[in-house]
Amino acid sequence: MSPLQIEILLHYNSRVDDYRNGDHNAPAVREAFDWFVRELLLEPVATMTLCKAGLKPEPGRVYFAEKLPTPKYRVTERGRAYVESLCMTPLPQRREVWVTPERVERIHHQGGT
Repeated sequence: MSPLQIEILLHYNSRVDDYRNGDHNAPAVREAFDWFVRELLLEPVATMTLCKAGLKPEPGRVYFAEKLPTPKYRVTERGRAYVESLCMTPLPQRREVWVTPERVERIHHQGGT
């Protein structure tokens, strides 16, 4: 997963607004969202209003949905579980390894590091 993908997933896990204020036109961003939806980490949010749904407002009832920004996506349970696993990842520890020159040459010859 790329740093961009991690940033997007963390955004939707912790906020209710859209990433980049809904501007998802950059190719890398668009590809990230397509991948998230395919992998069931994010899901599109239905943005139907009462009028578009063919519903009539009830007299005397106040509707706030039109005033609030509706994000295009929201994190799924799978996405939340992935974020939790990222948060539990321990920090790397530095270790020094001593290797003989013959072993280094053999490792590089075999395609290892």
